[in-house]
Amino acid sequence: MASKPGTLNLLRRNPAGGIVVLACGLLVAITYVPQTLVVANLTATVWGKDMTRNLGFLDMARYVLAFFCTGPLGRFGDRYGSRAATAIVAILQSLPIFMLLIFGQSALGITAWSVARVLSGATGATISGAPALFAFLHEVVLPGDYDAFMGLAFAGAVLCWMIGNFVGAAILKQRHDSSAVLLFVAGLSITLMGIIITIRIPRKISEEQEGAEASPAEPKQSQQQQQQQQQCPNHESWHGPSEDKDLEEATSVSSSSGSDSSACKSVDGDASSSRCALLSSVQFALTHRAILKLCAISALVSIPETVLFELMNQFTFENLGLMDAGASGEKRSFVTLGNVVAIQTSLLLGSYVVGLLAQRLTSLRVLKWLIPTCAVLQSLPAVERVVPEVWFVLFSAVALGLSLIVLPPLQALVPQFSPEGRVGEALGLLGSSKCIASLLGDVIVTAGVPAIQSTGLEKPLWVLFPVCGLISLCGLPFAMLLPASRAVEIVSKPKAVAENDAATLS
Repeated sequence: MASKPGTLNLLRRNPAGGIVVLACGLLVAITYVPQTLVVANLTATVWGKDMTRNLGFLDMARYVLAFFCTGPLGRFGDRYGSRAATAIVAILQSLPIFMLLIFGQSALGITAWSVARVLSGATGATISGAPALFAFLHEVVLPGDYDAFMGLAFAGAVLCWMIGNFVGAAILKQRHDSSAVLLFVAGLSITLMGIIITIRIPRKISEEQEGAEASPAEPKQSQQQQQQQQQCPNHESWHGPSEDKDLEEATSVSSSSGSDSSACKSVDGDASSSRCALLSSVQFALTHRAILKLCAISALVSIPETVLFELMNQFTFENLGLMDAGASGEKRSFVTLGNVVAIQTSLLLGSYVVGLLAQRLTSLRVLKWLIPTCAVLQSLPAVERVVPEVWFVLFSAVALGLSLIVLPPLQALVPQFSPEGRVGEALGLLGSSKCIASLLGDVIVTAGVPAIQSTGLEKPLWVLFPVCGLISLCGLPFAMLLPASRAVEIVSKPKAVAENDAATLS
């Protein structure tokens, strides 16, 4: 029976999913609200002219940590439950706020905040949420509704971010003390932890469990396979829906998995298990071609995101004549606020619509259309160079916000191409690729912008917008190579062989 469309019906079918969407929004709010209302002013006061440089170094350290930790954190969630992984994410993301509350808004406080900020990189959290929360969302919603819920998760994150900024600004204006804003955000952190603890995960019966009731021999085999996978995750029989060659490779691996897994089980001690855990995520990405392609798409669309959002304010100020020393600071602030609101509003509405489209048309089809569309949207702000008007500045901000709506269907595709029990790890790998791409984006801004400015061209930053559009467009071939099948197959014994084994045992 087909699911009824509509957001209300979606939430009625998946009440726990709505709560996880709220948790995604709270996570984004506790991360970015204090940065806007407290940290920006504090770092400017303490670090002065070194503010941008120091923040850049912190971001680079975060991205490097995320690259190594996000995949293993997802694997931890697959093994011990997404709730546990999500709780770790919430604690790490809340740590910078509590560092400022404990050590105060001083040089010592900003040092403690910096250390906590780098440690929070292990979560792989970005402006759209954290991979662990997306895995948690996959665990609590019906499979057919996950595509739509990814759009709701992105929209909810932006909505909570906007509301948090407005509420925090009102508190700051009323109290004239940024500590009150930190207390407000700390309250959001405690609320988030309470939500994570109290979410009720609906009990789902998988097809394997239903088949196990009909056949007494299959549960034993499934349990043995699960034990082998836990003790040595490098040898597995699951694979994503890739090309026929992938199927043949997976079949050959599964036929020899018995001897391989027994060899792994015979090696006892922490050293062996640590080695398996360390190499598992890398081998997982390399052996699952569909996941590797999704990671490539994520990286290619994330590099322009980082570059353009860092350039947007300077590019706008240059074209509107607000870079001079005598320019009005109030006008700069209003232009910046307008850009932020336009980006947030367009991303909020766009994510919601894309989620509904993905549920009706499949995420893969939507992704193939969105990649070239977003490439064009990322190139549009370059026209601002010849149309330096405020209305076009807002239009450019809307275009950049809409260029991010490629992310919900991209994230929604991950569970469709992931082996059973490895969804969290696959989402973590996608987050890792996004973070390392953001690191490359920072390098492009740091090295590329001075190089372009040294050419002697007048206001040359417009060149980067079509270049970034071309980078995003490079993700389209990877999307076209993804198989159209939505199912995840298992390479195991044929059903007839399993029935014969059951008859023999009986």
